Amino acid sequence: MSNDLIIKLPKFAEQVSISAEWITQRDILVKNANEIVAVKNQTDLDFASEILRGITKASNTLEKMRKDLTDPFMDAQKTIKRKSDEARDILEVKKSELQRKIAGYVEAERKRIDAEKKAAEEKQQAEIAAQLAEQEELKEAGLIAEEKPFVPEVTPIIEVAQAPKSYAIRLQDVIEWKAIDDNIIPGAFKTLDDRKVNAWIKENKERLLKGIKENVEAGKIFIPGIEITVTIKPIGR
Repeated sequence: MSNDLIIKLPKFAEQVSISAEWITQRDILVKNANEIVAVKNQTDLDFASEILRGITKASNTLEKMRKDLTDPFMDAQKTIKRKSDEARDILEVKKSELQRKIAGYVEAERKRIDAEKKAAEEKQQAEIAAQLAEQEELKEAGLIAEEKPFVPEVTPIIEVAQAPKSYAIRLQDVIEWKAIDDNIIPGAFKTLDDRKVNAWIKENKERLLKGIKENVEAGKIFIPGIEITVTIKPIGR
């Protein structure tokens, strides 16, 4: 018995067509809409409203057809992703664990090498300082000429240790960040969240409508830095 993970996909028609009747209806609606230059009286309103209703109905009809055709595949896509994620979850967990272990070792080795290099440099500087002090003492004692230049004799630093590396992976320094105090983050780094604004407007809809209809300038004071306006949007039935 096979252990393959099988995901069944919906069947899809080889050809999808938008009817000539719908296209003709669309063109007529567009032509009629183009003829409406402005709505100036009740007759114009009735005609424009009828065209708007026809446009809305035609558009919704095609959109429903699209959704009926594509929704099963959108659902299949979600199923494929879910099943794939479930299958690879354990791999991602182990990948993260190994990345942490490798990074920990590499970081420790880098620090050790840096510390050894720093210690060698400090030792070298100490040797130079000792030799300079010794030469100054000899000059004061008159054992060497005053004009004799100082030429230190030190063992050069040989860097034997190298940062760890592996043929199977590439070590990359990644810069990461996290917020630690929202109060002092510069405004340029704060993003306006549409969802939060829309949620607040939804919760305060009646108060906003009343306030703005009474005084249009009120739309500028509800949320500092944001202007809220009320417009009329005709919706086809």
